[in-house]
Amino acid sequence: MNCERVQSDKSDIKPRETGYDRSEMRHPRKMPAANATGMLPMTKRSKPKVTPEMVRQLLDYNPETGLLTWRRRITEDFTHLAEEYRHRTCARFNTVSAGNSALRTVTKGGYLTGEIFGSSLLAHRAAWAHFYGELPPIHIDHIDGDPTNNTIGNLRSVTIQENGLNKKIPVTNTSGVMGVRFNKSRHTWTAQITHKRKKFHLGYYTSKAEAQAARHAAEVVLGFHKNHGSR
Repeated sequence: MNCERVQSDKSDIKPRETGYDRSEMRHPRKMPAANATGMLPMTKRSKPKVTPEMVRQLLDYNPETGLLTWRRRITEDFTHLAEEYRHRTCARFNTVSAGNSALRTVTKGGYLTGEIFGSSLLAHRAAWAHFYGELPPIHIDHIDGDPTNNTIGNLRSVTIQENGLNKKIPVTNTSGVMGVRFNKSRHTWTAQITHKRKKFHLGYYTSKAEAQAARHAAEVVLGFHKNHGSR
């Protein structure tokens, strides 16, 4: 397959003032001279910093489905290999991987992740960089609580405090309601809530419904997201 770059529909993105030099990103060190056999040895490259420009150059993103796919690559993307292998490796990548889903490894926390030239990148951060053409904020919240749903409408920039106000219910929860549990020693239901790293006891109740109502009222007062505590 041809290893020429296909023009991206994101061509309006301009490099930052510092510039985006492909040669600097692909091989920060000069290639060593060929050895006696005429073959360029493989070199150990430093991991490049993944920029929004690089994300758009190497990935396609569908904001409606949240799916990231690999774009076709060019021979210059493989300058870390001996020269005689670059075109063949590029052609193999475009045959096997181009157009396929990217960054699909699931972390322990349920997020999608992967690597770009050895640098780890979370899929939702790649989606943000691709769509907005800018570095993603430190904290990105999945509004519906599903860390694999990377549609652009499900991602929002939040502070660390706001991020804590929209969490999924823990798998260890047995009542089905965040902050509500049955107190066996008292034979009552108890409700509590944590806000800004402080835990507040909301009382004991004879029924689960009463404890749930107390918990919900506290969430409203403290500004928790409506999806907080969903599964």
